[in-house]
Amino acid sequence: MQPTLRTRRRRVGPRCAQLALVAFAGLAPRIAHAQSASDKALAETLFREGRTLMGAGQIDEACAKLEGSYRLEPKTGTLTNLAACHDMQGKSASAWAEFTEAAAQAAHAHRTSIEQLARGRATDLETKLSRLTLRLSHPDPNVAITIDGRRIINEAIGTPLPLDPGNHKVVATSGEAVWSGEVTIVEGPASAELVIPELQVPAKVTPAIEPLHVEPKIEKPSPAKSSGGTIRPMATYGALAVGVVGIGVGTVFGLETLSTKSDADALCHGSVCTQHGYDLQEDARSSATLSTIGFGVGLVAAGVGVYLLVTSPKAASPSTAAYVGPNRWGFAGQF
Repeated sequence: MQPTLRTRRRRVGPRCAQLALVAFAGLAPRIAHAQSASDKALAETLFREGRTLMGAGQIDEACAKLEGSYRLEPKTGTLTNLAACHDMQGKSASAWAEFTEAAAQAAHAHRTSIEQLARGRATDLETKLSRLTLRLSHPDPNVAITIDGRRIINEAIGTPLPLDPGNHKVVATSGEAVWSGEVTIVEGPASAELVIPELQVPAKVTPAIEPLHVEPKIEKPSPAKSSGGTIRPMATYGALAVGVVGIGVGTVFGLETLSTKSDADALCHGSVCTQHGYDLQEDARSSATLSTIGFGVGLVAAGVGVYLLVTSPKAASPSTAAYVGPNRWGFAGQF
């Protein structure tokens, strides 16, 4: 349901004006409750800068300075100047509220001249105000309404409220139900009516959860390892190498034995030998002994090497493993 907005021009009675002023007391700047000496000095500086900027025609900058000064030190004179600045800025509702407040402060302080000035300006502005009347299509005692972030008391619903010309955001809430919209206020004197539709609880959006896709893990079969690892091949080739060397040594010394014995026999007659013959016989026996040891070690080592070579495990045969996936199937293997 869309809000209803009607604009019309009409006169507003004193009681409505008083209630509207209460409802929009927030139009005047909020003030500090305690001011230090530095705050007062800064407030005076901002006030003077604001007056200078007003005289130079820089209205927006001037209003900002004066508002800051009034927040630091809420003086009636500052509020009167701020109201005049807002009037020049085209914010008729803000100026009206501030002149009205300044008149009340001046009356309390018995400052008759300022009171008369402020009250006269407020009376003149009141005839030029633009007002907005809020209504609920479905009455709700728990509703909370804000205009531009400022809370509107529920007693003001149905009462013409003064607003500065321009765009304003209206938000109504009740529990989890909410409605928001924007209204445009024209320059006054003018009146508008906004009918807020039934509040609705916003639909909760549940985030879409995508299905979890899990790919099956396929482990490749590891190659079979021999029981001896790398030690067995090393032992095999080491034994074969020792065998070859041993047999070679036995062969060399065997040939040397035969040669030496032949030379010794030439120098001996029966059991009688020359001294050199005896020496050659001793060398032949030593060579024969070394030849025997070489052949023995070589044959044993060669035998061990051949045994290890013959009994070594064969290479692992090709292995395969079947796998099945979500959209495919097949075999994985090692060859």
